[in-house]
Amino acid sequence: MIDRQHHYMRELRMRRKRMEVIKKEGTVLKGEKARALEEVKSLKQEITSLAFRSSRLALSLPSFARRRVPSSSTRDHVP
Repeated sequence: MIDRQHHYMRELRMRRKRMEVIKKEGTVLKGEKARALEEVKSLKQEITSLAFRSSRLALSLPSFARRRVPSSSTRDHVP
């Protein structure tokens, strides 16, 4: 009976050690997940900003082309 008790105690110690490892891995994964979420949020903001700038530039392009009429001296100029 004592041998069986020793066996159970050894099994309990091994399971506790495994639980500690699993908890540490969980903590690490939570930290990585938080960093990844922040990066995703930052990239989404950047995409929104770039889309806004792109649409603004697309809207201003026709008016820019009308305003800028090249003169004959710059057209014939070869660098």
